[in-house]
Amino acid sequence: MKCHYPLALGGGRNAAPNTLGIRRVAISVDDIDAAADGLLARGTELFGGVGKFQDTGRFCYVRGQEGTIVMHAERIG
Repeated sequence: MKCHYPLALGGGRNAAPNTLGIRRVAISVDDIDAAADGLLARGTELFGGVGKFQDTGRFCYVRGQEGTIVMHAERIG
């Protein structure tokens, strides 16, 4: 399979979504508040804090060392 559009771009910390490589990853956690506290204690910056999706989940986003966006998510309800 080959993607013809949009063209894949080179990498970089703030690369566009169509850049080659893994750009985003999600991790399931049992306690989002504990996960967020642990990330903050290590000096990691959260994008906008902890959010909520309807009545089904809570989540937070951080940026990894190579620019990969990592979502930590907790199922609720």
